[in-house]
Amino acid sequence: MMKRKSKGLCLILILLLAVGLLGCADKWQTQYDLGVKYLSEGNYEEAVIAFTAAIEIDEKKPEAYISLAEVYQAQEDWENALAALQQGQESCGESEELTAAREELEQILSQQGLVIEENGQIGWAVDPDELMQQLPGELQDYFYLTSAQREERLRPLIPLLQELAAQDDKGSGESWALRLCDVYHVLGETEQLQQLRAELLETTEQENGEYYYGPEGGESVEERNGAMVTERRDGFGNEFYYERVSAEEDGDSSISITEYEYGGDGRRERRTENSEDYYGGYRANGTHSHESTTVIAYEYDGEGRLSGTTKERTYVEVTRTGTSTGTTIERSEYSYGDGVVTINSHIENSYSSGSSDSWDNEETFEINAYGRKL
Repeated sequence: MMKRKSKGLCLILILLLAVGLLGCADKWQTQYDLGVKYLSEGNYEEAVIAFTAAIEIDEKKPEAYISLAEVYQAQEDWENALAALQQGQESCGESEELTAAREELEQILSQQGLVIEENGQIGWAVDPDELMQQLPGELQDYFYLTSAQREERLRPLIPLLQELAAQDDKGSGESWALRLCDVYHVLGETEQLQQLRAELLETTEQENGEYYYGPEGGESVEERNGAMVTERRDGFGNEFYYERVSAEEDGDSSISITEYEYGGDGRRERRTENSEDYYGGYRANGTHSHESTTVIAYEYDGEGRLSGTTKERTYVEVTRTGTSTGTTIERSEYSYGDGVVTINSHIENSYSSGSSDSWDNEETFEINAYGRKL
């Protein structure tokens, strides 16, 4: 008789335990489904409450931790997203779902220029103190990279550059804002570029602020080393006109005008330079004048990388013995290795005297991950 009673009590306890577990499972599912609903609606505060409640009901289910991390990711709260996944790994142990969720988070962080450091904290993938010296100072250098490389390497820098640009000296030549303008430009982010330039024009106290930042473009005229220099930029910050005029007391004078044409992403397509030099004083008995025109056409391959240039220069020189003319044509082809650029050039000269000469030249230099020459 006692044995029957014991068996009966055991059966009742088992049933009660099963009912309790089922009840917990139902409660967990209710809270989890509620969290999913709030997340889909963008009600992040309530979603956090619901997923947290589900975790308190059953801390061994990885789904709630993953969904909680998704709530924080939707708000770009990367620290709490990582904390949710770390808590899940501590509570659930080895879990393929949690591992996959963490790898996905790491990928998202990488796109934002961020990494998970060894101490478990989130930090910038690039040291801000070194970045200024790593980015090219010349926009054209970015085109030693393919379009895919520019996208892969520069876009993750935007959040960091935005943060640095908000803090720096807008009137400085080493301005983070100007670097951010360049990155926007080569990535084709025209709207963001124009917006930033408009903001900079409002905030800068620099004398030539309109020239540097104006979204409508601008002009700078100033004296440099005894010469008057005029520079003009378009609304994207591209310098399309440069003029230098000088006149010396001994009668020497010169004028040089350089004009540029650009593609929509800032790539240089054509450069034309006209220069005129006139000599007086002690050189009057030698060369009286020298005039030249140089035109450079730039070519790009199907990947958006600089592949070649054609440079043609013609000149007229007047001396006391007569007038001479000449033409130089230089064709250059660019090839790329791992962080190395090689330029193979063929140069041909022809002169009004009827003579000519030609030779080949090779130049090699290294670039860093962003295209800057080393």
